[in-house]
Amino acid sequence: MSFSSSYIHQRIALLVVVSYLFSCESSKKTSTGSETTNYNEKGNIEVPDEYAISKERVGNLTIDMPIGNIFSYYDKSQVKKSAFTSEGQKFEAYFIKTSRDTSRYLRIDPICTDSCKIWRIKVYDKRYKTRSGLGIGSKVGEIKSYHYIDWAGNTEDGPAFGLERLGITFLIDSTSLPATARKNIDVETLSDSAKVAGILITKGHSQ
Repeated sequence: MSFSSSYIHQRIALLVVVSYLFSCESSKKTSTGSETTNYNEKGNIEVPDEYAISKERVGNLTIDMPIGNIFSYYDKSQVKKSAFTSEGQKFEAYFIKTSRDTSRYLRIDPICTDSCKIWRIKVYDKRYKTRSGLGIGSKVGEIKSYHYIDWAGNTEDGPAFGLERLGITFLIDSTSLPATARKNIDVETLSDSAKVAGILITKGHSQ
C-alpha cells in the first residue's frame, strides 16, 4: 500500500496539532505528589467546591449548619467525636479525617441550645483554599494583596491574624516568624514572609 505525498503531509500536520494541544493542556496543571493544582485561563487557581473556603463556609460545611448534616458529606468512619481544651475548659468537637495523612483534618466545634449547630470550623488540610488560592502555606504578603487584615496577635492557638468581615482567622506557623516577633505581634509588625499553618472559620461580621 502506498500513500501520496499530500496525505503524508496532512497526517504529520495533524500529529503536530494534537501534540501542541496536549502540551497546552498539561501546562495548566502542576503536580505535587499525588495532588494536582489546576489553573484557569487567567492563571488563577481553580479550587473544587468541596475544598473551597469562603465567608462562613468550608467546602460543603457552613457556620450555623445543624451538626447532623456533617454526615451528609462525610462517612461516619471519618468522623470522631472527641474532647479538646480551650481557655482551661473542656469542650467536645467533631474531628473529620479528610485524608490518610493523619495531620490533615477538620475540627468542627458545635454550639448547642435547643439543637446543636456548627459554631467554628478549624482547617488543617492544605487542599482547602479560598477562591484566590489562599490557604495553608500561603504567606502574609500574599493575603495582604487580596484582603485588608483587621487584627493580628497571639491567641490560644498561637500567633494569628484575622479578616473580620469574612470570619476567617489565619493561624501562623510560629517557626516562620523571627524570634523577636513571636511575643508582640500586631498588624504593623506582622512579617510578610510569615506562613499560614491553619485556618479558623467563624461567623463573619456584617459591614
